[in-house]
Amino acid sequence: MNPNGSFLHIDNFSDLGKVYVHDHNPEVKRTIIRPVFKVEKTENQAYYFAPGFIDTDNIFFSCPLAISYVQVNSAKQILPQHGHSSIIELNIKAFNKTLSSYVNAKIEIKRWNIDFKIIGKVINFINQYINSERDIKLIDFNCFSKIDLDLKDKSIIISAIDSLEFVFFDNSINRVGKDNFFWIEAEIRNMPEDRYLRKLIISNLANQCTRVETKEYGALIVFDIESAYTASYIRRMIEESTALEKKAKDLLKLDMAIEYNPVEQSIEQLAIK
Repeated sequence: MNPNGSFLHIDNFSDLGKVYVHDHNPEVKRTIIRPVFKVEKTENQAYYFAPGFIDTDNIFFSCPLAISYVQVNSAKQILPQHGHSSIIELNIKAFNKTLSSYVNAKIEIKRWNIDFKIIGKVINFINQYINSERDIKLIDFNCFSKIDLDLKDKSIIISAIDSLEFVFFDNSINRVGKDNFFWIEAEIRNMPEDRYLRKLIISNLANQCTRVETKEYGALIVFDIESAYTASYIRRMIEESTALEKKAKDLLKLDMAIEYNPVEQSIEQLAIK
């Protein structure tokens, strides 16, 4: 941790979603004033990070930092003691996209081996959430102790889809005086807990089938319904369905690779469930 009177610098201050907080010499072009957090250690194992600016003589001017839609008013970190995790506390205002309203929020992040510099990621997530025109009143400011603050790549799609469990069935319905209906359907279990991935899977399954229904266990998909003048039967499991499952998963991987957005996945975690 930095000694008293030192600074944490903030790069990409004006670039929405790209804020980077660090403790090394700024790589950006030197400017008349630069946004920083001034580091002050207290006697009770806590650090205060005063928001503000420094000039070319390293003179500090304390003031709230307005970073896109987020105004940081104060920040501190309580170091771990007696087996407890470290705690970061932020007091902010989060404005809506038109800046016509705001909410005050106290963010508390509890984690082991936490580095204060992760607040750059927290600010980025909140700004990206607001920029997507979601409701600021539906931000879960208590989520930051639990969610992953790193953006994912498309490999997460493969892992999520490979984990899906498909069970296929033949099914039919009898229609008196008419051709009977016949179709294949599948129960899909072991859906990811991640809400964004779950929604993406459901929406892309809809591209493959006639109907998709969300169920407590996951989802039920119904493939093309055909009619024929043939006796109907009760629902029966398809014992050998490896090829059907592979085709469904391969199509999901192709479609989701096109639609997947790591930023959307990240900010979806901020919405109140």
